[in-house]
Amino acid sequence: MGSLNSNPAAGRAEKIRIASWAHRQNTAFVSEDPPRKTRQLVLVGGGHSHVAVLRAFGMSPLPEARIVLISNHWDTPYSGMLPALIAGHYSRDEIHVDLHRLCRYAGADFCRDRMIGLDLKARTVQLANRPPVHFDILSINTGSTPKLDDVPGAAEHALPVKPIDNLLAGLEALEKRIAAHGTTPFRIVTVGGGAGGVELTLSLHHRFLQLIQQGKLKATPPEFEIITATPGLLASHNAGVRRRLNKALARRGVKVRLNARVRAVTRGEAHCENGGGGGGG
Repeated sequence: MGSLNSNPAAGRAEKIRIASWAHRQNTAFVSEDPPRKTRQLVLVGGGHSHVAVLRAFGMSPLPEARIVLISNHWDTPYSGMLPALIAGHYSRDEIHVDLHRLCRYAGADFCRDRMIGLDLKARTVQLANRPPVHFDILSINTGSTPKLDDVPGAAEHALPVKPIDNLLAGLEALEKRIAAHGTTPFRIVTVGGGAGGVELTLSLHHRFLQLIQQGKLKATPPEFEIITATPGLLASHNAGVRRRLNKALARRGVKVRLNARVRAVTRGEAHCENGGGGGGG
């Protein structure tokens, strides 16, 4: 029997036949990995955690994951920068994250709507203006809002910190009220003696003082007071921080009312359960 090399043409044909057989065997016994099942991750709300999740997916995409962000806002604020916004150091846009743009970066779908319910059995999110959205994995991070209904009169006579757009509109209205108050100092009361309440008070103090000094607000500088139910400000901080803070408030003429829980709010007055009250504009 001759070798493959004895007849070059026959040798080439034999090699082709063997290669074809090997290819068929390989195809028969070595299959490709099955396609991965796509799972849908639905993020409800544009809070800080979801911003971090979308950023992570943008940096390291997962082909088997489809992401949907549901939010009734085009952007979301970074609350850590809120005091600086109030003080006038930053603009609104500078402290907000563009959710639509972030979704494009992450390869996620953006659904501008509001969640009104959940169907856990069907695994769907019920929306106000769109058909339900299916989820395999669901995360809710809508942020917190002050519970004004817990204090009678607060919804009508107090200005909540959130939503921020409402706060900014409220501050513009407040400036007009301060300007119309004449030479009598306008009084502003902050309820809450934690870090947020103290930062808010100092930011408002800086804002209105700067506006007055720059001639943008024709008014007497407002007076400020902090009301807290705790026996001291910044109860979770150490003594050194509290001392420096109290000195900073004293230099600015900010009054502090301790051990006073606000039970009701009327126009110009915050009523405390200990019988005292803090005046407001």
